[in-house]
Amino acid sequence: MRYVISLACLLAAPASAQTIRLHVLTDSVTVGERFEVAVAVEHAPGVQVVFPESPVDPVGAPLKAGEIELLDIRRLPPVERGAARVDSAVFEAATFALDSARVGPVMVRIVRGADTTFAASPSALVGVRSLVPADAEEPKGLAPLAPFPHAWGPWLIAALLVLALIGALWWWLRQRRNHPAPTSTLPPNEEVTVRLDALGNAAPKTPEAVKPFYVELSDALRTYLARTLGVPAMEQTSRELMSTLAEYQDEVPESAHKRLASVLRLADLAKFAEVQPDPSTHETALARAREAVAAIEGAMAPEPEPADASV
Repeated sequence: MRYVISLACLLAAPASAQTIRLHVLTDSVTVGERFEVAVAVEHAPGVQVVFPESPVDPVGAPLKAGEIELLDIRRLPPVERGAARVDSAVFEAATFALDSARVGPVMVRIVRGADTTFAASPSALVGVRSLVPADAEEPKGLAPLAPFPHAWGPWLIAALLVLALIGALWWWLRQRRNHPAPTSTLPPNEEVTVRLDALGNAAPKTPEAVKPFYVELSDALRTYLARTLGVPAMEQTSRELMSTLAEYQDEVPESAHKRLASVLRLADLAKFAEVQPDPSTHETALARAREAVAAIEGAMAPEPEPADASV
């Protein structure tokens, strides 16, 4: 009912020769949650309205409108109102901003015969709710120690536990010396290659496997960037990380930066917005991840020493 009332308000508002209106069909959202944004254009007859289309390639650059990303569009039937006509569309959107997000402007193409112009819709704000409940209690301090009688039994048990821990630690260190090193001790470029190859051999076959696939893909790239460049890739959001990498132009070429941005954005959509990319998109994301790593490794490779002219 709320959806119908919101669209009715858009269509019923007064308009001039050409009026664009925007309305967010919700009061607030959580990070990554999908919500709807309605845009209506009232115009004179003989004018064609072309709304922006969301990108066909989910790994490509996002279609943005302010601080939101437009994921899909549904065009509504036009409405005739006397000598005017109203064209409208509902966009499915998501945002990764905090506290609040600016929605819009949405750019609309107006076609009059052979002339084409662009017009911008108004902007609006939508609240972004924290994932932590507002009534969550602060951690409580430690309770005082309960009194207990002096006895040798607990002390003896504690001593045995310490000896058992020491023995377990000694056994673990011996096992570690006698077995190959785990992946985390490999050089960063070899570790990320092993993890990406493992993902290539375990592409998601069911919808339930899509999110874990992109969680591992994102973690593999972030671990590589943290170990290779020393950046806080594990603590930063994707937007913050890409801003940080922009300062490493010598180590991260533009081609690698674009590929990392597209892969991490897709991973965020799969993790937070429950986007379900198709199998070909999984392969594209893996290929772009490998290309980004190769570009960084190539940029960081030492220059070959010039040959001795006297030889």
